[in-house]
Amino acid sequence: MEKLTASFVAALSASLLYLALRRRVTAAIAVLLTVAYAFGTTTWVISSQALWQHGMAELLVVGLILLLTEPCTVPRALAAGLLYGLIAGNRPADAVFVAALGVYGLFWAGRRAALVAVAALAPLFAVLYYNLTVVGAITGAYQLVGHADLFFAHDMSSGLAGLLFSPTRGLLVFSPFLLFLVFTWKYLPREPAERGLTLAMIAGVIAEILLYSKIDWRAGVSWGPRFLTDFLPMLIWLLAPIVGALHRRGRACFVTAVVIAIAIESVGAFAYTGVTDLPIYAVADGPDKLRAAWEWRNAPFIASISRGFAPAEIALLTRGAIDLFELDGRPIDTIIAGQDVVASGWALAGHATPLQVGITIDGRETTAARTFYDRPDIRGALPGSGPAGWSIPLKTARLTPGEHRFSLYLWASEKGEPFFLSRRTMTVQVTRAPASAQ
Repeated sequence: MEKLTASFVAALSASLLYLALRRRVTAAIAVLLTVAYAFGTTTWVISSQALWQHGMAELLVVGLILLLTEPCTVPRALAAGLLYGLIAGNRPADAVFVAALGVYGLFWAGRRAALVAVAALAPLFAVLYYNLTVVGAITGAYQLVGHADLFFAHDMSSGLAGLLFSPTRGLLVFSPFLLFLVFTWKYLPREPAERGLTLAMIAGVIAEILLYSKIDWRAGVSWGPRFLTDFLPMLIWLLAPIVGALHRRGRACFVTAVVIAIAIESVGAFAYTGVTDLPIYAVADGPDKLRAAWEWRNAPFIASISRGFAPAEIALLTRGAIDLFELDGRPIDTIIAGQDVVASGWALAGHATPLQVGITIDGRETTAARTFYDRPDIRGALPGSGPAGWSIPLKTARLTPGEHRFSLYLWASEKGEPFFLSRRTMTVQVTRAPASAQ
């Protein structure tokens, strides 16, 4: 469901982007740019693969472009304001380029500017309410992470180079056709409104890149320039007049760059599993911390090819459960902290025995097992199934008193993703030592 929903969101953003591009260029150029956006950028390998914040951000940005390229009316002013607030609420870091677009939006709205501002506040208040009542911090979970001073403590020049040119995360490496944006200054629109929107987009993109240059630009275990995914629709919008003005030779160069980008992203769509990113985090700190991220052998579109295709597991039926917790062979309902209990249950990948199962406690480190035994009850209920039973010893010494979540995951293959199967809640108690004799 997550994959299908993410794919729909990404496809919808591409469809709406085509409609927006048709307001600037011919159908042929709009199709070319839409294909470049959909298959030659992280829109494919990030936004359409799972429900990151990035896919929704792209969809909201495209919707905003559609509104801002129409004359302002009361409904459009309210809708644009709502989208401003939703973009910032969806991913707080995007508030940087939203601010630049927001300045233009107030001029676009004219005497209806107040409607834009009020509509933008509605989703922001909803996010603020959620942060305060559920998360317990005014800026949400970002605040709970802490160490904001360290979060933005990275060197800006190194960050800019990494975001744009590194073989593991560089935007212009993964989508080389975006190099044509260097000609943006030659094709600034003459019409004041369109020119203003273009300048606002340029300012927003630059500000966003500068923001992320102060953060660890490797962006976790993910494909390519994840941090820069959200404003891709604006980059495609800025490319439109440039590509439209290219002559035959220039157009051929652009198409070649798009084909290279699609080839790179195809590797990500069909072969990337995240394992190839582990070497770039091998050094935790020190002067060599980022060196591996600059080595071409670690580029995921190179390293992933040697590992072959990722397993096709999207339609795999995974089943299983945690049946019980035992202490010395006896089922228990409550765990005494410090007792090494054994969790047991069953799991199947289709009708086959999985590669391994694992249990996390409160989402933390996984304790796994790859040994399975026959479960006659499961085999009777699911004829043809392989050994499905498993047992996992769990250490509980570090658990605090109260309820804890035990979550079961399954891996069907060595290169596959973990599948969540089930969760059980258990109460942990701490016994007091007996008082000494008087």
